[in-house]
Amino acid sequence: MKFPALSIFVLTLFILSACESTTEDSIEQSNIEITAFEEELTQTVMEDNPNNTVTYSSITTGNLSENRISQVETVYFVDNQERTRENYQKFIYDNQFATTEYSNIDRFQNFRYDSQNRVISFADPFDLDLGNSNNDAIYHRFKYFENSIYSEKLFGNLEDESDANIFRRFIAEIDTSGNIIKAGLDDDLDGNMDFENTYEYDSNNNLISYNRHTGESQTFLYQDILDTEEFVKNSILGEQNRKVLAIEIFGFGFVRLFEYVPKTHVKENSNVEYQIDESGYYSSKFEDISTQHQIDRGIRTTITLRYFFN
Repeated sequence: MKFPALSIFVLTLFILSACESTTEDSIEQSNIEITAFEEELTQTVMEDNPNNTVTYSSITTGNLSENRISQVETVYFVDNQERTRENYQKFIYDNQFATTEYSNIDRFQNFRYDSQNRVISFADPFDLDLGNSNNDAIYHRFKYFENSIYSEKLFGNLEDESDANIFRRFIAEIDTSGNIIKAGLDDDLDGNMDFENTYEYDSNNNLISYNRHTGESQTFLYQDILDTEEFVKNSILGEQNRKVLAIEIFGFGFVRLFEYVPKTHVKENSNVEYQIDESGYYSSKFEDISTQHQIDRGIRTTITLRYFFN
């Protein structure tokens, strides 16, 4: 039985600059070097009785260059016995940021950037499978204005946008730090939001509250621990680009997706344990990600993420 590794880059939800920032933490980020990572996912399944369990696990490793991941290897185990292993390219870089990300060996996303290294489009094979009756591809396009950004989903040819058919558009307003402070759907494509979700941030650009157009609201608390996983993601795709890629999440305003929104510090979570590097970033993160449904069925799932600093 093959137990799929949990990628630390959940890019199918569009979360994905090493842009300059005036915050103290951004200055600290430029001074650290991460050389490798290891991610271990373990699931223990109780069989007939508590004394009869099977443990499925996977270990994914990769070296980093300029704090960016390229090649990874995943080894799968059953009761600590190796069953199979995979080696594949995770990211391809043609400029400062990744132009291709593979979610596994044969599924990938392609990103395009303008002369300012701002993401302007990406094609996703999960969308390509959903083409319209003319078998046109689906892709995402981003348009930049002075204080706002359009995130559009289109049918058409990525090479020739003249015949592209926009079937969904979100609009986001940004502040001077590039944070999305307002977002909503523009269903009739008139350039105005049909509804507005609003967002607030702390001095470190962490999302601390949101108010959804339906009346829902929530606040978020953070620990004084710099988020290493977020730093690596920013090195790969760019912090500002990841915010742009998340406009659809902000536009819908689904709180369960905000875990994938860029942040600089780790959130308050009693289920997570950290070991902290002298830089202030964590070197190890252990989390029990078991759902209540799994626990009720005798299944326990944990994930351990380790980073190695120079």
